[in-house]
Amino acid sequence: MAGAGKAVGVALLLGYLFHYVLYLLASFGRMNIKPEDVAERNKKLYLFGILGLLSVHFCSTWAAVFSWFTLVSLILFYLPVFKGDDENNKKTRYLMEFGYSVMLTFWWIGATVDIFDKS
Repeated sequence: MAGAGKAVGVALLLGYLFHYVLYLLASFGRMNIKPEDVAERNKKLYLFGILGLLSVHFCSTWAAVFSWFTLVSLILFYLPVFKGDDENNKKTRYLMEFGYSVMLTFWWIGATVDIFDKS
């Protein structure tokens, strides 16, 4: 299962790379992105990192698959950053945040089951 650990590691690297590239672009005033919007999403990114590190250590197919699903939901979680501040953006933001939280929950449940199954 060494390949599963590498797949989780790559998803973890891409997730953090995506976040910090957007944060740098926002800090330099590029692409009309507010730094506060990216910093607000930073509060939820640490869960992705902790879970990724746990999944790399206890690598399994479940962790590899859900790390990539969660990476996709993380990228979708950043979509409202590129839109304006209207009411429709708030609905999109809440929907994307909910989807990201659900994927993190499924990943946590699978990782927990794998950890206790192996011990």
